[in-house]
Amino acid sequence: MSDSSAFKHEEAIFRAHRGLLRTSQAIKLGIHPRDLYGMREAKLIEPLGRGLYRLAGLPPLPMPDLATVALKVPHGVVCLISALAFHGLTTQIPREVYVALRKGSRKPRLSYPPVRFFWLSEADFEAGIGVHDADGTKVRVYCPEKTVADCFKFRNRIGLDAALEALRLWRENKRNPAALLKYARLCRVEKVIKHHLKLPQERPALGGASVVRDAMPVRIVPRGDETADLRYWLGRSPEERVSAVEFLREQYYAMMGYKSLPRLAHDIQIRRRA
Repeated sequence: MSDSSAFKHEEAIFRAHRGLLRTSQAIKLGIHPRDLYGMREAKLIEPLGRGLYRLAGLPPLPMPDLATVALKVPHGVVCLISALAFHGLTTQIPREVYVALRKGSRKPRLSYPPVRFFWLSEADFEAGIGVHDADGTKVRVYCPEKTVADCFKFRNRIGLDAALEALRLWRENKRNPAALLKYARLCRVEKVIKHHLKLPQERPALGGASVVRDAMPVRIVPRGDETADLRYWLGRSPEERVSAVEFLREQYYAMMGYKSLPRLAHDIQIRRRA
């Protein structure tokens, strides 16, 4: 009798569950631990991590890490770079699975795959969760707009370049601006996202009143092309140069989380060359 026919009943149980089972699930479904060990020795199942097995011979999993983490951390939510990759909003290939946990939750112990955890407040954690099918496993992933807002919130940990790329790809896909701003307010990054969306926004004036200022258009030149950059600004008026500096100042303080714009220590005076 072949090894395959000896475990025909056990294989059928695996196939009924898309070929993926945890040890505890397999035992509850009637597979004896001895038979589970025998199937592994016969190479009828392959381990995906500690206590997680998949039926051998099935087509490769397109998203194996997400399915594995969803089974091992069912209370977590796929977030940030992993969620961007899921929604097609990044060119990065995640080296680890980014998972959000409710604040106060204990850190799960996983030997595989590599996971990076982020703890969110109750309101932040519950907002924008979507349930998707990944290789027959239900995976919780934040929606595109919540993911972009989270990327700006954690830009100091994942890199501003990842957040900006996500925002650019999000705009190209004509997503929901109202939803993005809703989650941006929740994550307290509305000002910085509006800066990069080039939306009018209020800022404190010197007299204490609020004024609306449109974001300055950004000019993109090849990286390291200082000649092109210098040539451009030499052709601008002094007023335009000062305005550009002010714009960059506002952008910087917004990204750093300031609620108001600090005043300059010295006055700027524009003079004509003799």
